[in-house]
Amino acid sequence: MHLHRTRNTVALLLTALLASAAVQAQESANDQLDQCIQKEKMKSALKGSALGALAGFGKSLLIDKDKSNKDVAKNVAIGAVAGGAIGLVTAHYQAAGKCFRKNPSWVPESQLERSKGYEQAVKDYGYQPKQGTVTAIRELRVANKVQAGQKLDIAMSFAALTPTGAETPVTIERKLFAVEPDGKEVQLPFMGKGSEERVMEAGEHTDHGSLPIPADGAGTTFRIEYSVSANKQAPAVRSALVTVI
Repeated sequence: MHLHRTRNTVALLLTALLASAAVQAQESANDQLDQCIQKEKMKSALKGSALGALAGFGKSLLIDKDKSNKDVAKNVAIGAVAGGAIGLVTAHYQAAGKCFRKNPSWVPESQLERSKGYEQAVKDYGYQPKQGTVTAIRELRVANKVQAGQKLDIAMSFAALTPTGAETPVTIERKLFAVEPDGKEVQLPFMGKGSEERVMEAGEHTDHGSLPIPADGAGTTFRIEYSVSANKQAPAVRSALVTVI
C-alpha cells in the first residue's frame, strides 16, 4: 500500500513538472515571438506610413490640380494617418508570419474539441445520409469590438457528418484580413495554423482560438474568415468583422 501511494505521488509530481515545463516553454516562446515581431515590424512600419502619405499626395494631384497647398497638405496628412494605421497593423502580422516561418515551434496548436456526438449533430443539423459527407458551420463566435493590445477570443462550431458515422479527413482554413477605409482588404498571416487537415470523428466540433491585437491597432477593422471542407465538397464558410477600439 505504501509503495502504491509513493508511485502515485511520484506520478503526480512528474505530471505537475511536465505541465509547468510546458507552460514555461510557451511563455518563453511568446516572449521570443514578441521580441522577434518588434524587430521585424520596425523594418516595414515606416514603409507603410510613407506609402500612405504618398497615396494622399497623389490623390490630391489627380483629383484637382488647382487645389491650394493647404488642401494638398490635408490630404497628405489624411493619407499618412490611414496608410500608417493599416501599415502598422500589416507590418505587425507580416512580422509575426516571418517569425513563425523561421521558428515553426512557436506556432500555437489548434484547440479543437468534440462538442456534440454523431446522433445529436445529425438531429441538430437536419442531416440525411443520402447527402453524403457534409460539413456545416453552425456559428462563428467573436466580439464585434476588441480593445487594442488585448486578445480576441474566437470559437467556431462546425459539423463533419458522414452517412455511416465514420470519421473523415477535414480541412480547416483560417484567414485574417485588414479592411482598408475604401473597403479593400489586405490578407494578413493568421496568428496560428492558417490551414490544417485532421481526421475527425463524425459529429460537431468547436475550434477555439485567440487573436493577439497589436497595441497600435486602434481604428483598424479586421475580417476573420473560417472555412471547413471534407471529401472534396464545397467548403462551408463563415466570417465576421471586428473593430479595434
